Amino acid sequence: MLIVTTFREKKRVQGNALNGLSELVDILIQLGIKFLHTYNKLYNITFCSLGCGDADILIIMDESGSVGTNGFTQMKTFVKDVIVGLNSPIFRFGVLTYSSNVTKIFGFSQFTRLSDILAAIDSIRYSSGGSTYTGKGLEYARTLIFNTKREDAANIVILFTDGQSTDSSATEREAALLRRQEVRIFSIGVGSGPNVEELRLIASSPSSEHVFQVSSFSALSEILRSVQNRTCEGKG
Repeated sequence: MLIVTTFREKKRVQGNALNGLSELVDILIQLGIKFLHTYNKLYNITFCSLGCGDADILIIMDESGSVGTNGFTQMKTFVKDVIVGLNSPIFRFGVLTYSSNVTKIFGFSQFTRLSDILAAIDSIRYSSGGSTYTGKGLEYARTLIFNTKREDAANIVILFTDGQSTDSSATEREAALLRRQEVRIFSIGVGSGPNVEELRLIASSPSSEHVFQVSSFSALSEILRSVQNRTCEGKG
């Protein structure tokens, strides 16, 4: 599990709003890939020529009341950066939001162009929240998203939460059922609200590779590289 808690790390994420973007640019340059991202305008983007196979990646975003408008906006930015970093013609993306209820933003077959995916994420409106029914998001993923699968494609969930589930037993049960369907789950806890043990129970094993925890939504950029790399490493 990766935790951003040191004073030095906190100062770095607070000191420059462009740090996460700069780190992403550095990563892509190291991989020999051209990447331009200026004020949310994206050009000539390709990534993940790492020998990865086909993958369907579902991102489940916490929209509960404790997230707040600013936190939700920062989460959207992080989700877009993850998708940009993993963008490939053989990857498909879907997004759900959850609180007391679940909303499907888009499924795997809805968009094929990166610009359309990013625009759809930009258009998500924070609903001012509700309770944290994480289990409902996982159940929706299991019964209505991964109920049909592409042959030979890896199935991956990246789940965000900023608090403990309202119904922890349902969350644990649904996570186990989803994993039994050969869906690999990454859990990302934000702030002091999430229960670390619950994050581990949600995620695939080993938890050291599938559980992330950061101090705030503004610190999400600190785990960008690890989320991208571990997601890609999990396929193949």
